[in-house]
Amino acid sequence: MILGVLGSDKLVTPTNALLTEVFTGVKPDKVVILAEEQPKADVTGLRDVLSVFGLNPEVSVKVLGTGVKAWRDGLRDVELDLADVTPGRKYMAYAVLAYSRARDVRYVYLKEESKGYHMFGYVPFDEVTVYDMRTGEEVPFDPPRTRGDFPRKSSLTPEGLTSLVNLYSLLGKVEVSTEPDPGVKEDIYEEGERLCKTRAGFLRFREEEEIRKLAESSYFIADTNVYINLGSRISRLVWANRSFRLLPSRSVYRELSAKTESTQKDEFPVKFHLGMQAFRALHPKLPEVDRRFGDIALLHEVKALKSDFPENIVLITGDKGLVNAARSQGVKSVHLSKLVERDDGDWGEYISCMRFFANVKVTVDGREVAVVRRTTDVKPYTEVEAVDLDFNYPKLVEKLEEFLGRKRED
Repeated sequence: MILGVLGSDKLVTPTNALLTEVFTGVKPDKVVILAEEQPKADVTGLRDVLSVFGLNPEVSVKVLGTGVKAWRDGLRDVELDLADVTPGRKYMAYAVLAYSRARDVRYVYLKEESKGYHMFGYVPFDEVTVYDMRTGEEVPFDPPRTRGDFPRKSSLTPEGLTSLVNLYSLLGKVEVSTEPDPGVKEDIYEEGERLCKTRAGFLRFREEEEIRKLAESSYFIADTNVYINLGSRISRLVWANRSFRLLPSRSVYRELSAKTESTQKDEFPVKFHLGMQAFRALHPKLPEVDRRFGDIALLHEVKALKSDFPENIVLITGDKGLVNAARSQGVKSVHLSKLVERDDGDWGEYISCMRFFANVKVTVDGREVAVVRRTTDVKPYTEVEAVDLDFNYPKLVEKLEEFLGRKRED
């Protein structure tokens, strides 16, 4: 069976199209990527991803050039049984539909197109519809089994964990539960659970909407507690006018560095490591380390920046005392203080965080399929153990992240 997918300058989109077809029951013997030009990435790595399902297709690229005529003429010599026209340019999809000899042509519809650049599985499958473009009918999902001889353990990023939970949802009702570890005090577990729910968005500050509105006309400096409590989720609040509006603070980076490098005992040390992970993820170009840190140093830094930026500089903090001090010195601030519950949080962020406080179990229709053991290792990846090797989707996600280059050593 020959499957064709359209090439794109983003490797993730043809990969997602291919895997979507595999999750509708397609088992290709050959995969042909139809492209305007030769991709820069080595696409043969797709074979390693597909090996999880026991598939070993030939993977090749067919360069057709640019323009409708080039594609019309080039497609005459391309043998295809099924083509997925989701990635690429619109004219490429039209050319395949009109001029290819493929018996079936399919398109994957996403409710929110912007989510298409995330890895396969990240978008919940109730937001994804596969259409047969020849008949107009919907194509149902048919999640494939995996080979049983792959290792049980895989290491995943938070994004990969979110994809994993969504992939399991194709098998039935997914539930994520935690089991407190005897080595963690009850009050630390409760504080950790509240922190993880906040970082994942199951708990959100009412004032987050204020940040979104201010982002249209302001830049922000975030206090240490913001990186700890919101994590990378703050990035969704501070994007505006096609720019990232959160500036890295030298004093905050100094405080996080001091706390994460300290050997002194702390009842809740992992929160600073989580804050540092968020800081480094949000600010790839790290600031110079300031000798000073704390509220006074942060306020001096914000006031100095006000003279350099024509737009407002707004301080974000969860510290009421700092808010009062800032306002008394003419510094605009947003005080994160009131939490509300939400049901649309990010399971990957939640699991990645909760591994420090509890064992985490993932079940499908009450049947355990994967587990994350509690750890004190602050590496940025979460080790997941597949319980059901017939659906070793953690290994699929791990291989997919490696292929797409989503994982890096920190």
